[in-house]
Amino acid sequence: MKRAIWMGAVGLLSVVAYTVAGPYITVHQIRIGVEKQDLEKLSENIDFPLLRQNLKEQLNALMMKEIVAELEDNPFSALALGLAPKLADGMVESFITPAGLANLMEGNKPTQGDVSKPLNEPNASRRQLFENARYAFDSTSKFSVSVIDGNGEEVRFVLNRNGLHWKLSNIVIADTNRIGPDTKERKRVQALAEIKGLEEKKARATEARANLAKLEVVKSRFYKREGLLGPEPIVELTVRNGTAHAVSRAYFVGTLASSNRPVPWLTEMFNYSISGGLQPGEKASWDLAPNPYSAWAE
Repeated sequence: MKRAIWMGAVGLLSVVAYTVAGPYITVHQIRIGVEKQDLEKLSENIDFPLLRQNLKEQLNALMMKEIVAELEDNPFSALALGLAPKLADGMVESFITPAGLANLMEGNKPTQGDVSKPLNEPNASRRQLFENARYAFDSTSKFSVSVIDGNGEEVRFVLNRNGLHWKLSNIVIADTNRIGPDTKERKRVQALAEIKGLEEKKARATEARANLAKLEVVKSRFYKREGLLGPEPIVELTVRNGTAHAVSRAYFVGTLASSNRPVPWLTEMFNYSISGGLQPGEKASWDLAPNPYSAWAE
């Protein structure tokens, strides 16, 4: 009986010891995986889907905050906010590469330039991974490794326990100052370029609408004439091209209504391919025959 109790106590102590040592072992394995660029080892010790999601949420929130501050008077600021998730996705994918993780573990600010450097590239200024890091249990199932850079700013690596196994699940970036100046400038320039593109599209659309108004329907009439199979619907149109461009196809919205009826009998879109085109300043008249079995014939 005593032997069974003793064996149970030893087993319990072993579990407790492994649980306490677990996050340190995981951190060591992550360091080795990053140094050797061993993706299989990293996958065993990093919950990549959860890490991606947590980083995206952080960066998306930080970018939205900056975009609102920098573009608050811009009418396209709402559209720029929609670009934040797209930019955050690209940054996250660069952060979770071995080189990107090494950059963060060295206590450097995450910048696009530093993240892209290969680990085997000679760099006299490269620090040891997790150098001067602070290790702490936040709870029995949560463990943090904090790295402080020369400016006293912190990056916190968060590990969570599932059973007896620990995995890296989050990297907490304290504030917008963690984003390096070149990355800030890159995303600002990208957002402004997107906004400029939207402004140009809006200007072109405004110009197109103004030109469209110059394609004028001078006269329109609907009637029916006798055909081989009975009455045929005819739409008579006279159109003047007041634009500076030749028109090869015109699109219309036809409304068939009566003066004593508040609701139109028919509203339908149709188009007409203009043989030879309608040149600027020209006027032309056409008798268009809709399908005799369509709603126009009813």
